[in-house]
Amino acid sequence: MGGSGYAPRSNCHIDDLACFIICLVLITTQEWRALQPLSPSFTQSLIHSITHSKMSLILQEAQIRQKVRRIAFEIYENNFEEQELWLAGIEGQGWRFALMLQEVLQEISPLKVSLMRIELNKYTPSQTEVVLHNAPDSLANKTVILTDDVLNTGRTLAYSLKPFLQQPVRRLEIAVLVNRSHTTFPVQAKYTGYELATTLSDHIEVQLSAEKMAVYLQ
Repeated sequence: MGGSGYAPRSNCHIDDLACFIICLVLITTQEWRALQPLSPSFTQSLIHSITHSKMSLILQEAQIRQKVRRIAFEIYENNFEEQELWLAGIEGQGWRFALMLQEVLQEISPLKVSLMRIELNKYTPSQTEVVLHNAPDSLANKTVILTDDVLNTGRTLAYSLKPFLQQPVRRLEIAVLVNRSHTTFPVQAKYTGYELATTLSDHIEVQLSAEKMAVYLQ
């Protein structure tokens, strides 16, 4: 299948100064009082504009879906002889990524694709237990693909591997939507949607909800 592509960045339309001016005008005019109480949609829109004013949009919904579909085809190519696949999504965006992959895999292949959710504390993974939800009684001879939204240092994925290394799984692979190539742990993604050259100070935000699907660089 084709390799990972690079998408051009596009800046958000509202910058910090514009957001400040909008808030200042509303607060200092009669219109502000007329808007009370503020509608939830207005508040959410204003907060979203301020929050993302310094972010660059690097992947839109159509691009994300295209990359998820390509990864699904790659997974099927490498596992077409399997009868069943288990997608293990890390809680949060990694779980939503797994759901999207499952949907496409069930569309393009005859494989039985099952899901399990990985729960762990991403900030202190060495001090907390890694819990598998909806996992089978035994993972022996199972093919498992761990999924997460972003591969940063690899720490979260490295600790997520623990439950699977304690059982004789048939195959264990990793799929990520965005790979920043800054790993400090011995973790490598077999399937990558988008490779991004960033600095350690950059932040990647992934949104895969039904309301909003995008990837931002801050």
